[in-house]
Amino acid sequence: MMGLFDRSGYASLADLRADGYQPLFDELENVQAEFVDRAPLFRDPAYRWGTDMLHGWARCWEYPFVFHHLLREQKAHRPFKVADFGSGSTFFTIAAARRGIDIVAFDNDPVSVRDLQKAVDVLGVEPGSVRVDLSGDTLPCTDAAVDAVYSISVLEHMANPVPIVAELARIVRPGGLLLLTLDSDVERSTSGVSPQHFEQLRDALVAAFTFENPEKIIHHFDVLTSKSSPWPRVGERYVPGLMWRTKDRRLLPVTGGPVPPIMSIYGAVMRRAW
Repeated sequence: MMGLFDRSGYASLADLRADGYQPLFDELENVQAEFVDRAPLFRDPAYRWGTDMLHGWARCWEYPFVFHHLLREQKAHRPFKVADFGSGSTFFTIAAARRGIDIVAFDNDPVSVRDLQKAVDVLGVEPGSVRVDLSGDTLPCTDAAVDAVYSISVLEHMANPVPIVAELARIVRPGGLLLLTLDSDVERSTSGVSPQHFEQLRDALVAAFTFENPEKIIHHFDVLTSKSSPWPRVGERYVPGLMWRTKDRRLLPVTGGPVPPIMSIYGAVMRRAW
């Protein structure tokens, strides 16, 4: 019998009510509360992302999903070395390190790198460790250096993520774990992450990794989306109105609006081939 998060595929509203979800969420929420409370001691004024990330429409699923699989994989590896690709500066890196995980966090934004390093210094991450590095087209990491890599809603926003997929495969050891969450625009392709771009990225991933957990189809009424989430996107408004569909299948408002694209989240649990 499959347990919580023991699959790949789209996020489910049922996951938020499943046994085992709430303890993960509560632990992460406690670390984030400390992170938010002490943010004035490290937050760079130039940092452009939010601080209360866990209570976002997708992060309420993404962070527990990745956390669950990291903790399960950690049981087989002591020490457990992990890369965080596109880390930003959030509580999550700190929460994972405090579970005894050694993390190298990569980001291509110098502000994020400075901010996260300051947060680590202020909050502490023992018994684990965090090293923060600025990354570019290649990652400053030796081959097969880590046991696992995770990336939370990053790759799909890159114009050409295929070279980075190859870099992630290079730095993780044979048999190592890859954890990904990917935004997907499930309604139209004019904004957000189009279905076409999503499928191209998925093809690149499948060429370099194999699925650890099989994909499971989620009933469309149960899919977690930016419209159905307990925490809608900040400033998002769905205003009823008269709509018309264009020849390329887009829905546009005639009256009413705005009508933003409806987003969902895809999670993948994969391994590099031996």
